[in-house]
Amino acid sequence: MTRLAFDGVPKVVIDSRELERIGPSFTIETLRDLQSENSDAQLHLIMGADQFAAFGQWHEWRAIVELAIICIAARADFDGASGSFDDYPTQKHRFLTIPMPAMNVSATHIRGLVAHGNTLDNDAPAALDAGVAKSVARYISHHRLYL
Repeated sequence: MTRLAFDGVPKVVIDSRELERIGPSFTIETLRDLQSENSDAQLHLIMGADQFAAFGQWHEWRAIVELAIICIAARADFDGASGSFDDYPTQKHRFLTIPMPAMNVSATHIRGLVAHGNTLDNDAPAALDAGVAKSVARYISHHRLYL
């Protein structure tokens, strides 16, 4: 679905290493791989505010903060009460808020729409509200995902 969503977008590279791993795949493993392949690069990890709220529970979150600047995008339907930079007092400088309008799109929202019988593969209001690329919506429908 990522390949479909970013098809034709310049300078985007889809990396499938997490899908190819056997067993659980953790963000820290991917960051370590990327850093070893690009030793001079400063890595940035982008996540929604909803994921940031649970970041302190992630596998090896302290190591993640050491390897990457954590960039948080606001979510329109998330108040952020469960997570703040104050939860990480010694690492505050490693967190950034992305200055952009709050988005109301999330994978959880999309899965919920489909699970409740909404279709995403046409011009129905649910499809437009979900913010799903038409090619991705068709894939979800064709493969009967999230039902």
